[in-house]
Amino acid sequence: LTGRRIIFVLVIVSAYFLVDRGASILLRHAIDASPFRYSRLYSQKSTAPIALFGNSRGVQAFYQPDLERSFCQQVDNLAFNGLSMEVVESLIKDRMDRDPAPRSIIVEMSALNADPRAIDLMVPYIEKSNRLLDQYEKQYQNFARTSWLSHSRIFNSELSFRALYYLLGGSDQHWIIRDRTITDGMKIPFQAAATPGDFSGLNLGGLYDVDPAVLGTISRIATEGLRHGVDFYFVLAPYHPVITKSAAPQIDKFVNAVRQLNLRNVNVIDASRALSDDKLFADRVHTNLEGSQALLSWLLKSGVFTKLNNCR
Repeated sequence: LTGRRIIFVLVIVSAYFLVDRGASILLRHAIDASPFRYSRLYSQKSTAPIALFGNSRGVQAFYQPDLERSFCQQVDNLAFNGLSMEVVESLIKDRMDRDPAPRSIIVEMSALNADPRAIDLMVPYIEKSNRLLDQYEKQYQNFARTSWLSHSRIFNSELSFRALYYLLGGSDQHWIIRDRTITDGMKIPFQAAATPGDFSGLNLGGLYDVDPAVLGTISRIATEGLRHGVDFYFVLAPYHPVITKSAAPQIDKFVNAVRQLNLRNVNVIDASRALSDDKLFADRVHTNLEGSQALLSWLLKSGVFTKLNNCR
């Protein structure tokens, strides 16, 4: 290489690192300042006495403004589409480590225990959580060795765009499916199992036949919660009847296995069959706004949320 070419290469490489590091610093500050749910969590601004976790079924089954009105106290919905129970465990423990810890935590418990796509979503926050970082490094074993090549690549996630969007204002606590109901095509019955009694392959929005890893995750969450004085409500949110009619044995087996853990600070609530009206479902596995309101009414009438009611 001639001297001129070497200088050109050095200029290009220097410009790349300058742009990469500069973009990383700007994005880090912007995302940390966002009122988006995980930015608030990791900036010590998520302080509600009640926190809610789960995947998309946790997002859609529990409408935060209605919960706050019913409980007369603040609620943080920290669920998100596609999260695994493994990621949920890290988020819950990170939330309990922050002062003040929530008094009560609601978990929609249908999330898969492990899904590599879930930790990819959370990558903008791995610098804020050793637990999330450990999961990411298990998934991408060369990350620690190659992270110096690009600091801005960790912001390549849907959550970065959501955090930047909420910098403009508004609240992410109003997410809910509105004005949409299940279609006739979604209600076509399906074969629950290829072999009688074998439900391992049925997709219920994250719920599979009893997985020891899921039970272990729930036990670890509850054990950590005892140390912080946190009560847990593990709720299996409603499925449309086309699901529950086909998968009743699988659902019952899973719920009973969680109950048989006999965890002192855990309330296990099976609301999978709580609703049946088509107008309350957006699809087979998600309620809409009216469905979330009907579910909350069902839970309040059943008395399982009595301790959460701070209205006097």
